Amino acid sequence: MGKAIRRDDWLAAAAHAQHGPFTYTQARQAGFSESAITRRVESGRWFAPHRGVLCDKAVPASAVRDISAAVLACGRGAAASHRSAAQLWGVESLVVRRPDVTVLTRARPPGVRIHATTRLLRTEAAPLDGIRVTSPMRTLVDLAEVVEAAEVELALDRLWRRRVVDLRRLVNYLGDPWCMHKRGSAALRALARERSGDRASGSDVETLLLQIIRNARLPLPVRQHRVVTPFGLRYLDLAYVERKIAIEVDGMESRFDREVFLDGRVRQNLIEAQGWTFRRFGFAHVTDNPLWTVFTLAEALHVQPTRWKRR
Repeated sequence: MGKAIRRDDWLAAAAHAQHGPFTYTQARQAGFSESAITRRVESGRWFAPHRGVLCDKAVPASAVRDISAAVLACGRGAAASHRSAAQLWGVESLVVRRPDVTVLTRARPPGVRIHATTRLLRTEAAPLDGIRVTSPMRTLVDLAEVVEAAEVELALDRLWRRRVVDLRRLVNYLGDPWCMHKRGSAALRALARERSGDRASGSDVETLLLQIIRNARLPLPVRQHRVVTPFGLRYLDLAYVERKIAIEVDGMESRFDREVFLDGRVRQNLIEAQGWTFRRFGFAHVTDNPLWTVFTLAEALHVQPTRWKRR
């Protein structure tokens, strides 16, 4: 009895570290015989998401569980990559229908989007919370191959804001000949250089608003513009400096957090005292009504959007 408890505890610890899934080899190492494994699968206590990979039925379904199982199924040297890696690094905006895994072998488990490569350096993949995953910089390069530039920009700003990516190191990495020949790397390199010397945006919605402005071919504002006030430095989300037009995007926290709300009003008063005019937008304005947002900005700038026309 004690031996059975020890093997269950050992395997449970290994599975927990991998978000639920474990390999057939790990089960054997824990002390389970082939017949014991077969009995647990046939009884429904365990199931096999992939060949050679098992999981306890009690483990809740999740994207992370599925990614872990896919990486284990692909064997030695495999790593979660592309959309799946971005998700593991904290980019929630991407839709991940199937786990993305980069491999150096011929592994092709069903239900997994496989990306075969001839290069996956030691600096480009490592375990992250129990799952082997591509590095943030390699993830961005891979992501640029498979999603639209707007999604890459959101991912870049999210990772930069969280200090997972250093822009100078990223620009140097993108100068590698192997990276330069990857599809989408030129656009990623332009985005990284465009941000060089800037301060990271405060939220995803700021990036979305900047994309709307760019797509409407309005003049591009300055990101995170610094304003010196009698009470210290303050930053504007976006700014047309010469016209002294400040653009602020209010997240949900500004509505429900009293301190954030009051600090925002103090900040606005200090900056307006220096002759600035504010245009404020909520999350819903940017995501649900971009046309109104564009024309509100265009009227403030006394220009006409060249991409969109008022109907």
